[in-house]
Amino acid sequence: MGKRKGGATAGSPETQQRKAAERDARRQARRRRRMVQAGAIVLAVLVAAGGLVWALRARAEREYDLSVVGSGVPVVVQVHDITCPVCNEL
Repeated sequence: MGKRKGGATAGSPETQQRKAAERDARRQARRRRRMVQAGAIVLAVLVAAGGLVWALRARAEREYDLSVVGSGVPVVVQVHDITCPVCNEL
């Protein structure tokens, strides 16, 4: 069992195998931790996007709900196109 450069001992083959297995286990644990973190980030983004879509859809439904126009009293609603000259005259 000679010494390696820098003063560290190489150790027995069993020790080397054990250390290699420990390194692999640490790498796998880091990889799993990163995957869990990435999954949590993706989940958070999807939840936020879903909430935004839900809020925008609810807002659009309120904006285009014509049943509230006039509050139950019959009214006339003029719909026009801003590029139509006749509509602009009305």
